[in-house]
Amino acid sequence: MNKVKRSLLLLMIVTLLFSFVIVLPSANTNIPYGPVDSEDRDKGIEQIMQAGVEDKCFATAIYDALVVDNYFGDDTKNIREILCEYDGKIDATNRGIKSIVGIEWLRNTQEIDFTNSLDSPNPNIKNEIRDITPLSFEYIMKIGNLSSSTEAEKWFKNRRNLFIRFGGNPIEKYGDSVGRLHILCGGGVTPMIPSDDLVAIKMGGNLDWSVTKNISLPRLERNGQEVKFSNEYNGKQLTYIIENITTINKDAQINYAELNNSKLQIKNIKQSGVLWATTAVSNDDGIDYFINSIVDENTDVANIDTATFNYTTKFSSRIYTPVYTEKEVKTKFKVTKSATCDYSGKKVVGAKYYLYDANTNQRVSDKEYITDINGEILIDEYLPVGEYYLLEFEAPEGFLLNESKISFSVIADQCNVSVSGGDKDLNINAGDIEEDPNTVYIDRNSKDVEVSINDDSNYKLDHIEITYFDLESQTFKDLSFTGPSEGTVFASAEEAAAFATNWINTNKGNAEKLGIIDGKVTVKAYFLHSKELLTSDPRPVMNVEFTKNSSGFDNNFNVVETPLAGATFKLECTHRHTDECVDSNGNYSIDHCIDPHTDCGDYYTDDGCSWSDEVTSGEDGKVVFENINTGIYKMTETVVPDGYLQPNTTWIIQVDASKLTYT
Repeated sequence: MNKVKRSLLLLMIVTLLFSFVIVLPSANTNIPYGPVDSEDRDKGIEQIMQAGVEDKCFATAIYDALVVDNYFGDDTKNIREILCEYDGKIDATNRGIKSIVGIEWLRNTQEIDFTNSLDSPNPNIKNEIRDITPLSFEYIMKIGNLSSSTEAEKWFKNRRNLFIRFGGNPIEKYGDSVGRLHILCGGGVTPMIPSDDLVAIKMGGNLDWSVTKNISLPRLERNGQEVKFSNEYNGKQLTYIIENITTINKDAQINYAELNNSKLQIKNIKQSGVLWATTAVSNDDGIDYFINSIVDENTDVANIDTATFNYTTKFSSRIYTPVYTEKEVKTKFKVTKSATCDYSGKKVVGAKYYLYDANTNQRVSDKEYITDINGEILIDEYLPVGEYYLLEFEAPEGFLLNESKISFSVIADQCNVSVSGGDKDLNINAGDIEEDPNTVYIDRNSKDVEVSINDDSNYKLDHIEITYFDLESQTFKDLSFTGPSEGTVFASAEEAAAFATNWINTNKGNAEKLGIIDGKVTVKAYFLHSKELLTSDPRPVMNVEFTKNSSGFDNNFNVVETPLAGATFKLECTHRHTDECVDSNGNYSIDHCIDPHTDCGDYYTDDGCSWSDEVTSGEDGKVVFENINTGIYKMTETVVPDGYLQPNTTWIIQVDASKLTYT
């Protein structure tokens, strides 16, 4: 019977409502006679159940109400008749009630409260009433053995209506209900649709990345026909995400078309958080019942009213990101090349080397290693473990080729970087990435992680890099740290590990707020094996020599030359600074002076070179200047033997030691 016809029928019969005599079904022989036992609680509850209340928790609530009102009946009526005449209120909140079968015998009761109250002494005990068809016309007519719906419309006797509160109960099955009722399904408490957490792994890099949550809705039946939850009714939104308590995933949306498939589908979930949604039935699909309004002492007006109800669901989205660790081990060998000297001399610029594998004597590559302005070569390569050497293949002008190998070893490292903690056994149920049991995963609510970094005596930590997918920019960002703050250096690998640990745990977020991490995190530790090698290049040298003779005449007046001992000659370097001797600041510098005698600095002056040497001829007249470098020299005779004149001659000697020639 539809609403309009039922309303018209009510208006036609409203004046006749009290002319009918209500007759209970014939007494059930199994129903005990009263009174309800007031001494033995268990027995009293059992009596109520024998009268037709099948749920023991409901029967207990009824018994407790009878005790409060001190109403137990007498032995002239059976227990069902006693229940029919009870006109008090029943507190059935938070009792664990699942069935209301038997409610039909509480015909004079004023109020029954089945609400799952948040203020209850037992808030964790929930009523779970799913079927309220014991209030329907069909049920009442059958249970009361009635022949017409008119009799069912006046089944409950209280003219001010039996007020039934169902707030928080997961109603799934209902029908058009009998008269003199007032049904309330809300009251600020809604039943929850159970839902597992949504769990996914987000790597980052895909700007359109999101996951979808599908929640199976309960099957609703009204008068035996399936009813769907509704999107809206008369412009009022019925199914929606509760934004005031869903502070994360503001872009999440409901796919309303899926309501027709009994599915609440929430799309565009991107972050970890708690998401709340509510879904309801429209007024057209609500619980219809006849509410009785009193006009005066003798007149009632019955009208159809509707109770609608809704469900709430809550689930956590756990969007995890993986945390990886990597290491990079480098060898950095610095070779410093000096000019050969008894002690550290000036640096040799422009010496060229190749790098060889000592096991095969083959070149590692065609790369030329050339000493820079500081006389240095930096081997900053990723070399496999093994033995190597540098061999000079071209010396700079003014130096001899050094054919000695500069050998070094690249040894295996014991460095390690790892991460532990986070969450495991994620039970992924969304997205297309499965959990790797060997990977650490975090989200804003996960356990903290711990980064460990270990170096060894040969390889020291140089710096760390943290790469992560950034929430705001939706790009990967790279951060490099040499120390705990700008301009500082990590005191140890352990300090660097503690810094990385704190950075991740701080920036992953927490229960109160999102962090900046929104995708894959990688901690990369860079280790360095440093070693300094020294080498030198010799200068080419040669001897400059001649014979000192005296001239005379023999008896035939021929010129005769004979060795002359005792003559002293002085050889002096004539180098004066040129543009090649200027440093980067425009000043003359010993490190840039091109004259060989200044390699060790003993003969360097502001003007040039002060080197000189004196040699005296022997009995054979020989004058030998030993180990003379390439250059231009001035020679003078400073001491002459007795009996000889002092010459006023200056000789210029140009030496090319690399060619072993002088002129």
